[in-house]
Amino acid sequence: MSMPQAGTGGLPETSHWQMLPESPLSPRIDVAAVWAGDDAGHGAVVLWSGQDNQRAPGVGLPDGALYYPREDRWQMMSATNQPSPRHGAVAIWTGSRVLIWGGFVPNNDEPGGVYDPATDQWDTLPGCPYGVEAGNWPHAVWTGSRLLVFNQGVGASYDPSAQTWQPMSSVHAPYGLFAASVWTGSRWILWGGVTANEGSITTNLGASYDPVSNTWKAISTIGAPTKRHDAHAGWTGQAMIVWGGEEGGQQVRDGGRYDVATDTWQALPTRAEDAPWSVLNESVATTKQGLLVWGGLDGDHYSQGGTRWNDASRSWSALPTAGQPLQREYQAGVWTGAELVIWGGYVQPTTGSLFELPSGARYVP
Repeated sequence: MSMPQAGTGGLPETSHWQMLPESPLSPRIDVAAVWAGDDAGHGAVVLWSGQDNQRAPGVGLPDGALYYPREDRWQMMSATNQPSPRHGAVAIWTGSRVLIWGGFVPNNDEPGGVYDPATDQWDTLPGCPYGVEAGNWPHAVWTGSRLLVFNQGVGASYDPSAQTWQPMSSVHAPYGLFAASVWTGSRWILWGGVTANEGSITTNLGASYDPVSNTWKAISTIGAPTKRHDAHAGWTGQAMIVWGGEEGGQQVRDGGRYDVATDTWQALPTRAEDAPWSVLNESVATTKQGLLVWGGLDGDHYSQGGTRWNDASRSWSALPTAGQPLQREYQAGVWTGAELVIWGGYVQPTTGSLFELPSGARYVP
């Protein structure tokens, strides 16, 4: 295929989009998605369950698939011993297993499962006894040895080797519902979202969690972005980047950079030619240089394309639009260490009906 030329954003000539081969999965949104591989792009994108919001809203789909970028091929996942189908779950890669946690499940006492992509086998993940409800879109991260889960003011940690849970301190913990979340390598930061006592009231407060000392600590609010929920965030290796979200029914078109070492905020550029078009339901992927943002909503319209945040230059630049997939929202967006893989999601034509997409593409920087 012909490669787009570098534009004003300064992208290399090799950056391009490539469509994925036809997927064996039916159209869906809210898929549990994660990269199960190394930083060089060897491995598979795992996509499991989700919902078909057009034909069976709220019902989890009972299958999943692996996409191998290096071989450009799909493979269906085994359904034997898989957890109950669900939507809005999170998928976490431990380096050898995929942990599925949360989501909308008929029985919240069954939080998830463990999948081994090498053997294509499922195992059980024991329920958490510390009051952490599974729920839709919970927060979960992998520390390198433990799974941390958090939802609506309550958290716990899971040790896969011992198959045991431990409670997480709630002292100074945020409520965390619809908050932005990043793992820094040693701390877990939750920012924004809605408050516990007034579910419709948003906040711009945040806190960081230290799993070694099992303590929460408030982060600075000086210069922080305005209060919002459903903002997206990424980790650059030094800072948390927060962008977009919603407040009072209005989309928020700005963001901030939080430097963990100095506990300080810096506003992100918001000029129309630089900043992302989308502010809701987009895909955000963390790369070694910064962030990739693609898809989602720009007001009442779908985004025109994608953008890249370069943390070294503290600037945005546009991704090429030639060859990009149809713009959409609620799609899976997974960074493989070498490229961004987009799949699924839906569009809402002027008829008002939803149209789920079984297609996808990969963006190679």
